[in-house]
Amino acid sequence: MAQVVLEIIADQARRAAVLRRRLICLVQSDDPQIRFELVGAMPVRWNNDEGSDAGRGA
Repeated sequence: MAQVVLEIIADQARRAAVLRRRLICLVQSDDPQIRFELVGAMPVRWNNDEGSDAGRGA
């Protein structure tokens, strides 16, 4: 379900860019094992401040 929501947001962000608007999506999860497929043909990455997988308990 989350993957579908991220795809919708990515699509809307591309549409907003055409109108010179910005759309930002922040995702928060307490699950250190969470992984996502490509969203809008782009990888979903952890914030650099979150540290390594080891720091998240992966």
